[in-house]
Amino acid sequence: AQFVSNFPEPTNEYYWMTRVDHRISDQDTLFGRYSYDNSTISFPSFVNNLSEATAKIFWQYLTIGEDHVISPTWINTARFGFTRSYQNAYDFPLFPNLPAQYDLIPGVPFAQDASIQFQGGALTSIGTRQNFPKLYVTNNFEYHDDVSSSQGPHQVKFGAVVERYQSNVFAPSYLGGSYTFPS
Repeated sequence: AQFVSNFPEPTNEYYWMTRVDHRISDQDTLFGRYSYDNSTISFPSFVNNLSEATAKIFWQYLTIGEDHVISPTWINTARFGFTRSYQNAYDFPLFPNLPAQYDLIPGVPFAQDASIQFQGGALTSIGTRQNFPKLYVTNNFEYHDDVSSSQGPHQVKFGAVVERYQSNVFAPSYLGGSYTFPS
């Protein structure tokens, strides 16, 4: 037999952005931009909608920059940027609030973050997904500073970039265990 399905995945997304430009003086201008994108995706399990998973995702972008005219032929441009991405995906428990007497391992709640597999039967697997819950948080910090000069038909530009990338991951496999029962 072949199982083919097209489950709906309701998605809510909220996005906004703001930008501010300010002229401090004839030699200095300042700008800032902030963007925010937040979404939630719900998707059912692949077997009879027994459990549902949710992913919460958001991105933030911040940029601040300043242009300074050193002289009529020299300009300094400085920029700071910060980016954060966040993804948190998790299953809803298959059997919420199940009494402790049904725990297969004492002290470990049954099927809260577990997978149960049956070999040789029509129902092969129930419970949470293998790699849930998962949490990914990434931060990126950047600083750019450039100096440029125009002298007639010639232009010279030099600068530096400093970047720090930070990745925080929590993605265990079968956090509550995997239980397999032969047929």
